[in-house]
Amino acid sequence: IKTIMVTSFAENEGKTTATVNLAIALAEAGKKTLIMDCDFKLSSVYKFFKDSPVSKDGELAAYLLGGGDHDQLVRYNKNCDLYLAGGKKQYRNSSEILNSDRFSNLLKEFREDYDFVIIDTPPAGIAVDSEIISEKTDASLLVVRQDYVTVEQINDYITDINNEKLLGCIFNNVSYLRKNPDYDKNNSYYAQGEL
Repeated sequence: IKTIMVTSFAENEGKTTATVNLAIALAEAGKKTLIMDCDFKLSSVYKFFKDSPVSKDGELAAYLLGGGDHDQLVRYNKNCDLYLAGGKKQYRNSSEILNSDRFSNLLKEFREDYDFVIIDTPPAGIAVDSEIISEKTDASLLVVRQDYVTVEQINDYITDINNEKLLGCIFNNVSYLRKNPDYDKNNSYYAQGEL
């Protein structure tokens, strides 16, 4: 597994924060890691790395549309030892961009150049982009904010993507977990911390 897509069903579930944190953890472990911001509808990875600004010719989506400069696509952030590819601008035709051969070829190139490529996508409930990307990546992570979307929405999305590639879910913004009295009663040794 080298290319990992991180998505959520809805906005504000914490997928971009999870993407950045996962990439930083991998970089700290000595892995050459690239974050690819493929949320062309509302890019926000750049906000985490203000000391590594996107150049005019370094917009990822513009390059995928046939413009830009390949040599300026990837920026290096020395503070986190991370590589970044993305942009700031919004693009309405994001699904067309991601369905292109140019995107597939660039992803293959990045797969060879980096130990890990972590990809931030738009929320699945807003665009089909994550479904497109899931077909081109090795694995997926789904960020789920507590009490934010329904179980049915989550299950429907998992059915829509290639769920054999689903690494799991990141349960986010948890304020509390309800205790199941039957579980606690039947597993009292675990509840007490005894073996």
